[in-house]
Amino acid sequence: MTETKEIHRFQNVSSVGEIIEIANLFGPGCSIIFRGENDTFETLQPKIGRIFRNMKSPLALEILSEKTDDDEARTYFRDIELDSYRQFFKMCEPHIGFRPEKDDALRALVLGHHYGLPTRLLDWTQNILVGAFFAVQNNPGRDCRIYTLNTEEEVDLLDLLAETNELVAKFSPPFIHQRIINQASIFTVHPNPLDDLLRLVTNDPEYNEVNIEVLEIKGSKVKKLAEELSYFGVNASTIWPDLSGVANHVEWYLSNEML
Repeated sequence: MTETKEIHRFQNVSSVGEIIEIANLFGPGCSIIFRGENDTFETLQPKIGRIFRNMKSPLALEILSEKTDDDEARTYFRDIELDSYRQFFKMCEPHIGFRPEKDDALRALVLGHHYGLPTRLLDWTQNILVGAFFAVQNNPGRDCRIYTLNTEEEVDLLDLLAETNELVAKFSPPFIHQRIINQASIFTVHPNPLDDLLRLVTNDPEYNEVNIEVLEIKGSKVKKLAEELSYFGVNASTIWPDLSGVANHVEWYLSNEML
């Protein structure tokens, strides 16, 4: 019987000071990365995996009910995924000035992900305060959390979508957009986007050396924490360094009667 690994939780985190204090426990130069989550998702799963989970075609429902083997499931959803990327590459050409091919296609995929394209990438950051921002951003007062992930598994750009990747691994994107720099972006690449990383880390022996911890933030502390983060320069105008980010930040100020 497989032993379930416990996930350590820091409860009732309520201030920037407490977040930095927890970050200091990890030590300088650590390889830990962070993800802020302000939704009610109970899984760590890339967007395209969530979309697959909601598909209603007869074959998709059969695969999701686990009546087929894992290889068939991967092939079925992989084909759908690649078709969506081809559609994106065709439609993005007017916006980036070229038709992505080979290495350029991978870079375009990373850029598309930053603008909401469903991929097998999951967003993380190397800056815990950026993680805190995404936990409280557009959050009217729900409980939220910051995940920490400690893993040595990494892939490079050329291996990003390789079928040889067996484990969820970190991927450091090229600095092709200011958002990637400002957000200290790093991703995890999920070989099977249907898998929940939380379940893998707690139940799969192959992930024995991988650790996840959770900083839990009560909904009643969200507004105060967002104000503190903005005071320290972590807000929409710096996370998204363009006009949309500035407008978002001013809207937030206005909505919170801070002008």
